[in-house]
This record gives sequence, C-alpha cells and structure tokens, in this order.
Amino acid sequence: MVSPSQAMVLSKIVSPSEPGPSKSSFKQELMEKMMNSTADPCKDFFEYAAGQADEVYVPTTMYDDIRSLLMDLSLAYQIESIQKIRKVYTDCLVKPQYEDPTSIETWVMKAVNKFPDIQFPIDEKAPIMTNFTAYIALVPVDTTNFTVMMPDILTESPDLIFRRAQLVNALFQNLMHRRTYKYRSCEQFMDETYPLYIQKLALDRAKRRLSNFQNMQIQFFTYANILMEEVENSIRYSNTRSDLVKDYMINLLRKNTFGFLDFPIFENSNFIKYTADLNVENPLNGRNWNNFRPLLKFNGDHGGSYLQFPWLKTDDAQHSRLTNGNFFTWGYFEYPKYDSAWSPVMHFSSLAFVMAHELGHNFELLNVTSPEHEATTECIIHFYSKQCDPKRPRCLMSAKTYFEDFPDQLVSKHSTKTFSGIRWAYSAYRRYSLSRPLEPRPRGRNLDKFNDDQLFFLNLAQNMASFPGWDDYSFNNNHSPNSVRIWGSMANFPAFGSAFSCPVGSNYNPRLKCPIFNMPTKPDFNLSSRNISLA
Repeated sequence: MVSPSQAMVLSKIVSPSEPGPSKSSFKQELMEKMMNSTADPCKDFFEYAAGQADEVYVPTTMYDDIRSLLMDLSLAYQIESIQKIRKVYTDCLVKPQYEDPTSIETWVMKAVNKFPDIQFPIDEKAPIMTNFTAYIALVPVDTTNFTVMMPDILTESPDLIFRRAQLVNALFQNLMHRRTYKYRSCEQFMDETYPLYIQKLALDRAKRRLSNFQNMQIQFFTYANILMEEVENSIRYSNTRSDLVKDYMINLLRKNTFGFLDFPIFENSNFIKYTADLNVENPLNGRNWNNFRPLLKFNGDHGGSYLQFPWLKTDDAQHSRLTNGNFFTWGYFEYPKYDSAWSPVMHFSSLAFVMAHELGHNFELLNVTSPEHEATTECIIHFYSKQCDPKRPRCLMSAKTYFEDFPDQLVSKHSTKTFSGIRWAYSAYRRYSLSRPLEPRPRGRNLDKFNDDQLFFLNLAQNMASFPGWDDYSFNNNHSPNSVRIWGSMANFPAFGSAFSCPVGSNYNPRLKCPIFNMPTKPDFNLSSRNISLA
C-alpha cells in the first residue's frame, strides 16, 4: 500500500464534496485515453486496459488536498483543537518543520543490546558476514539493495561478503550520524503528525453536500450487505470444503463489520471532548498522544473498537484479524475510482471489489486449519510463481505475495482472495443488476463496443493499474505488481475468458486454473435415462 510520505495520486484529487463539471464525463474520457486498443486483451489485458495510463495521468501529490482543507477556515472553525493545528500549519509555512531524531546515545545502546558480540565497524571476515541467516537478522530486509540482501535469489559476484560488510558499516555510520529529517512540505508534516484532525476536516467538507454524502453511505452498506450474502452463499455451496470447515468459515464471516468514513468520534461534540488535551508543543513526539489517545479514550467510554480511521490517502484498505473490521481510506470514494451517480457496474468493479478483497483476508490462513484449503494455497502460489519482471532478471516471490493474491481471487464464487475478490464482486454485481432497471453507463468510441461484463473487467483493471508496478516491487513486498494482480485475478476467472472470447490456452485463459471454493463439475457418462422420469 502507498504510505502517506510516498503517496503519488495518479490524477488530481477531487473531493466528493466539491462541485464541478460532471465526473461521469471525466471518467469516460479517462477510461478511453488509458486504453491501448491495439493490444490483444487475451494476451495482455493490462496493456489493453491501461497501456496509455502513464501518458494520461498528471502526477501530483495528495498534499494539495490537505492544503485546501487547512486553508478553508470555515471548516470546523468552532473546534479549538482544529484551530491549534491550523496555527501549527501556518507556523510551518513560515519556518519549515524538522524532526528531532532519537539521541545518539539511544542508538548506541540499541546496537549494544541487540548485538552484544559484534564490534563496529564490522570486519568482512566476521562470522556474521558469512552466515546468511544471521546477516538477515542484522540488516533490515526492507533495504533497497536487494543485490546485496538476497544472494540466495540473485546471482552474485565473488565480492559479496565484502559488500555485505560495507553495507552494514554504512548503515551503522548513518545511525550514529546525528542529523535531522526535513519534511518535503508542510502538508506532508501535517499529514504525518495530525491525521485524525485532517480526517475531521475532510469529513466536514464532504458533509457540505449532505445528500451526496448520504448516498455514498447508503451505497457503501448496500454493497457490503450484498457481498456478505454472496460470500456466505459461495461458502455454503462449495464442493471443496467439508461441512465443518464451511460452518467455521461462515461463523468467521458473520463477525465482519465495515467502517464507513463517518466514525462517531468525528461528531462535533465528541471531537471537542476527546481532543481537548491536544499537545502542539512537540508535534512529532506527540503523534501517538494526539491521534490515538483520543480514540482509546473514546473506545473506553463507548465500548467501541475505532482504532483505525480513514486517512486521506489515495487508496488503501485494511482488514483487522483482531476485530474482523474492514476499513477504507478516502481514495476509494473519490474520482477517478468512485462517484455515487455512476452505474452499479462501475461501483462493483472498484469499491465493491476492494470490499470483497478485504473479506478474502478472513480465509487466507485456512491452510493452517483446513487440509482441504492447503491444496488451494499451493495451487495459487504455483499459479503466480512464473510471473517475471519484463525489464529485469527477477521473478515474483509468490509465497510472499500469497496473502494478497488470495483475496484478489475472491471476486466470484469460483475463486479465493484476489481470486475470491474478483469472483465475489462479479457475482454480486450480476445478481444485483438482475433486480434493477438499466442505468446510464460510460459512453465513448471504444466504450460503446463493450457489454457490461467487459466494462466490469475494464474498469477493474484500470483501477488496479494504479497500484505499484514492477519498478516499485521488492522481494519484501506483500503485494504483487499491478500487472501481475490484474493477470492473476482475471486469468484464473473463467468469466473473464468468456467475456472476451479468449481461446483456451491463451495467457488470460490458461488450461490449468486454481479452484477456490468449487471444483469443476465432472459429467458421469455412465448415467442412463432408463429409470429417470423426464416428465
């Protein structure tokens, strides 16, 4: 997921509360421009759906939106804590903020306590440099230098041990060098130090168009209920799970809740009460105090579990195994991913897909408790394992990305997480549409050629294309690159191959697929109609 400090929005953020030109017309134009219609959708649907995305999007930061929220003095003007953080922001504009790091003495003690037998600087002949397991424990795996970090995966040169020692000593020297960290902008500083208060401002702005906000809320919980029913049915009628496992899965599913943008703590009276002791004297060291202490106090008084709130990120969602809660950031309720006026096919291939994906996280550990699920796990890991970077000699670590690939599969009742995400969302969309009249859909020179099923997959792929790609992929990532996520979810889903008439054996309709909750039905050619009444 994109972190606040790295978030690059792939188009200008448009708040659901802001008036302006029709977002439907913007969306139609965007979808057409992203496509590369010369590509074969059965060979490379990522290129077909979003091959021109880099030329369409104008990179800008989400901090433009934070600036507008903080500069709009009419928002939450009566709340003292909001007034205080606005003062912090204006002070920052005059004098940029710096972060005061942990003292050098603290870093030294950490190093001594964690590695009592190691003397810095490290000699290249030290035993820890020749022991890969010990080396990984010494150096964080999320370092960007994977040529040094992962010798078991990449082909290495003979000077590997020397380069390992160089890296460790450089990291240690960096820790010991006392310096301050300057934020790129005051908006980034405010986002990372006062996210709870930024969320309050965003919510108040959205509620200015109250009817639009209420429609968002109604749609959100309508889709949540439809998906919950679809998931339960897919489990109940699965032919790959025992009744005992199915009962366990359904009971787990029913514990799930969905958190909308409007948490109770953001009501004016509550927000005033629980943020009254805001500390602005030391914003950086007071981040936990200022943002999570109000939530903890509110939970203690009301018995809730609102420890997560929808940050003003581009697009992020989380499932909590502890509370079975599902949480979503603002990006999924904003252009170009969402507008309450869009047709259901657009909603189910964007917001509802993400909701289905998060529900898929409930079942990703079933292989631990269910032998029946272990085969599915192994199949998915193998299914993704041959996906490689087209520009570099490296391939996906599918065992690492499994816990995100699985939820992608669960969009319909024929697959699991990404497998399940796409199956559940697709099945829910088809069932939902049966009981509703036809609604306006995106139009355009290319879009008019698509039926609703094809439009579902096109919009889904274009939304998934905004996820990080191979250039941002590392072996420590839990998520597959965007092109792999699109391929994996659709190539394993028979409905996609049917929608685009992909030949069996093509890249997006492989012969071997992974069953998620249903094995293929095999005909019994020994049956006879002799004793069967057809009346």
